Amino acid sequence: MIDMIDAIDGTISMTPEIVASIDAVYDFRVPKNWQYDPTGVERSWLTPSLAGWLKGLVDRHYQLNNWISKERPASFWLTGFLNPQGFLTSMKQEVTRLKKGWSLDEVTYYSEVKKDIIGGDDGRIEGKTLTAPNEGVFIHGLFMEGAAWNKVEQKLEESQPKQLFTAFPILMVSAMSTAPPA
Repeated sequence: MIDMIDAIDGTISMTPEIVASIDAVYDFRVPKNWQYDPTGVERSWLTPSLAGWLKGLVDRHYQLNNWISKERPASFWLTGFLNPQGFLTSMKQEVTRLKKGWSLDEVTYYSEVKKDIIGGDDGRIEGKTLTAPNEGVFIHGLFMEGAAWNKVEQKLEESQPKQLFTAFPILMVSAMSTAPPA
């Protein structure tokens, strides 16, 4: 955290950015330079408190570390990615490569709502036995605001009174060709 030590008299000086970060941590806020780069572009998830930011960091590390050190997860916690659109794009590329004759330009997303719900907002799927789909991915950890999913009728419905957020079931996302049959 020390930016510069003066070689002449041994005094320690800090930049205004480091002082602002120390003040933010002291006030239990997320330092601005942890969330934005110097140009103002968001480089981290935005949370109102330092506790939420640190919890997100731990949960994201858990998902990515398990993926790297163990195996590909059966289901991915989509909100755990800094760039979920990039993750879904790479899944679409993966499916396109599996299919002979498909072109990425002629592929679109396909999704199917499953019945199981993985509770919690930390992305962990312990206690659930899932088998990953042959192509595409399962994603979980999504919530709806002001609506609910009717599992029996497979449609959206009004949420229960005084229940603002409801967990969304596991979603199978894959790709399908939009090219006319040859």
